[in-house]
Amino acid sequence: MTMKKKLKHFLIMIAAVLFISTPSSVLANTHDAVNTPTTLIIDGKKETLKTIQDDENVRIVESVNEAGKKSVATFDKVKNTMLMENEGEEPVFIDLSKAMDLKGQIENDEIKVGTQASVVSEYTYSDYEYEITMSNPKKWKILRPKPSGSGQFYKQTTQGTHNSTNLESFKSSVDQIDELEKTAIGILGFSVVVAALITIASAGIASAAVWAAFGISVAEIGILVALDSACADAEWYYGEV
Repeated sequence: MTMKKKLKHFLIMIAAVLFISTPSSVLANTHDAVNTPTTLIIDGKKETLKTIQDDENVRIVESVNEAGKKSVATFDKVKNTMLMENEGEEPVFIDLSKAMDLKGQIENDEIKVGTQASVVSEYTYSDYEYEITMSNPKKWKILRPKPSGSGQFYKQTTQGTHNSTNLESFKSSVDQIDELEKTAIGILGFSVVVAALITIASAGIASAAVWAAFGISVAEIGILVALDSACADAEWYYGEV
């Protein structure tokens, strides 16, 4: 539950620094900036956003939660980097240029037919995935991203009464991630969503100020909060298998 709260906070802060349109950035979309304090309601709690600086080089946004904890996100539009500073925590620096290097993405909803049995699989940009061999009993391979944001952990198991509920719950969470990713990409664009996912995977936490730096408007934060929750659920069920 602690990790889920950290991920949710990370998403809340990303929502304010990302309203940019610099050609050199992976985030080419432009949205209205938060020039005056703006209050968001996330999970019933208030989060206040304010743009501190916005010019051709950087966008800096401050986020203050209901408890008064301050976060500042600085997006360097030229170097394509993000600096997240959450009060009481170590700063997190991320180079977002690797978002442009993603290649060979696997198609979603892939169904493979093997020599022994069919394999149903789901692959996501968030790297929460599964492969199910439809034998009797079913054989599972489930995957989740490494905290470093590079590579995946995986488990292989045979479905039984002891693990069927958690396996099916993991599958449901991954299916939800897949649908939310498609929705987010349709609204925000591929590069924005991938950069956001890389940021989450690399840092493990985020906030509304950071999302805004990626070109995501206040009205669009909800889809990323939902995606974050689905990822946190998938991670939880992965641990329970």
